[in-house]
Amino acid sequence: MLIAQDDLDALHRDALRVNRAVIKGAFAVPEGSEAQTALLEAQTRLKRILKRLEVCGAIDEDSERRERLQDELDSIGFPDLEDPEDRRPHALELLSSPAAKRYAEACRAVAEACRVMEMERGISPDDGGFTEWLDLMARDAENEAFGMLGLRE
Repeated sequence: MLIAQDDLDALHRDALRVNRAVIKGAFAVPEGSEAQTALLEAQTRLKRILKRLEVCGAIDEDSERRERLQDELDSIGFPDLEDPEDRRPHALELLSSPAAKRYAEACRAVAEACRVMEMERGISPDDGGFTEWLDLMARDAENEAFGMLGLRE
């Protein structure tokens, strides 16, 4: 499924507005309250959504940030973000290449090692430690490299 760049950017802007409102709300309620905890959890999830949108190609309207990103990409030889000719989709074979599979396996190993470390430290996987974020990253890499869990061969 293809999403127009303008639509993707609009989703990113909307999510960013919601994220800012959630942060504002988290500091408007009593510290340590259930409401603050829920708002901070929502904000963590919104950060993940924003990151996913950016990974999918959404461009933040912040021109200074865009320029810094383009400078970094230029320094490693990536094409100009503004050039629509350079926005080519990746070949499907690259999603499941041997390197992509090794990357997915490494991400899973890191997530599992972090889970064990956090358990040793008494941090529950639901307490917002790094395990949840790393597990999400590993799942995304595995879905790309091996296909969706229920559809794998």
